[in-house]
Amino acid sequence: MKDIPNGRYGCNITDRKQADEVLHRLNRQLRAISNCNRVMIQAKDERTLLNDICRIICNEAGYRLAWVGYAEDDVAKTVRPVAWSGYDSGYIANTRLTWDETSEYGLGPAGTVIRSGTPVHIQDFATDAQMIPWRTSALSRGYRSGIALPVKDENKKTFGVLLIYSAEVNAFSEDEIRLLIELSEDLIFGILALRTREALRKSEERLRLEVTRMPIGYIVWDKDFCVVSWNPAAERIFGFTFEEASGRHPYEIIVRPETQPRVEKIWARLLAGDESAHSVNENLTKDGRSIVCEWTNTPLKQEDGKVLGAISMIQEVTERMRAEEEIRKLNQQLEEHVQERTIELSKRNSELNLEIHERKQAEKKLRKAKAQLEETNRVLETLSVTDPLTGLANRRRFDETLAKENARRLRSGAPLSMIMLDIDN
Repeated sequence: MKDIPNGRYGCNITDRKQADEVLHRLNRQLRAISNCNRVMIQAKDERTLLNDICRIICNEAGYRLAWVGYAEDDVAKTVRPVAWSGYDSGYIANTRLTWDETSEYGLGPAGTVIRSGTPVHIQDFATDAQMIPWRTSALSRGYRSGIALPVKDENKKTFGVLLIYSAEVNAFSEDEIRLLIELSEDLIFGILALRTREALRKSEERLRLEVTRMPIGYIVWDKDFCVVSWNPAAERIFGFTFEEASGRHPYEIIVRPETQPRVEKIWARLLAGDESAHSVNENLTKDGRSIVCEWTNTPLKQEDGKVLGAISMIQEVTERMRAEEEIRKLNQQLEEHVQERTIELSKRNSELNLEIHERKQAEKKLRKAKAQLEETNRVLETLSVTDPLTGLANRRRFDETLAKENARRLRSGAPLSMIMLDIDN
């Protein structure tokens, strides 16, 4: 308090006004953070989220310009603007930015934040050396101070930067910086949530497309054993469309009454978490035909292991089963034929062995008879050239010997001599 004219007392309200102004600015930032959080909850895509955040920072928190740039992995290491709001007047389009530390355009707040991953604030663009390449352009548009905040991915790698410019010098108090860092962290959370949601959407879309294009039936059952999902292949197998099958129990549409007890046991195993509860069942189609299907079933579980339902993969194997049955019958017939043929061959083999034995015996007898005949012929040959009385060679032997020697004489030209002796006296 101090004495003033007319005997009245007063106080210096400058400090109070400054405090009120600081409080007002902080309240505006808190409202901006609150609005940003609401926008992040409602955001449908990343670009819209970034533009809305920049708009709120300018409109709600009272800053002159807010924009977001992403770090490119090109040769120039460009910082590419992706969203902005506030008074721009061509500043962003004409501003050259990089995060390359060897370039003068990479030594400013944006490049420094992307490389370091930590916030950078400048309280006076007119005097800070970091703003030299952009000073004239910034000051001409009323940008007097600014802050750059990192935008990081789930691995804490900085992939972008949020830049906020103020029309006032020394606009960023410690409390404001803390709140803006909090806002940037909320923005990061929102971006990552959207990217996760988009990745999940694409994954679900790929899965839906794969399920739709699958050549085998795909059915999802809820815990009450009612249809939740039913792909086109299931429609082709059973004849029911998804609309006709949705929400219905299999006993109503595709399971024969006599098969129900077996299916009931399979379902009980699935509810118990059994991942091997597979089967081959006879099923019904919409037009009343009986078909055979191979079912590969998997329980759907929560993280705590609670079963929520099941997934079934179905292949109609009617023709395959018929073919297998036909092959089984043919194999059985072949085995029977082979057995019959084996018996026949065994019998024939025995007959051949007997015939061979008989032939061997006959050959043995023949050899014996031949030997006897040869001996008889030898004896007869001897008798035919021998005189039975004297045992000497007879006239026949003489004639044979004379003819042989005469033939030799004719071949050799040598003389032939013959001596006749009378041995009677």
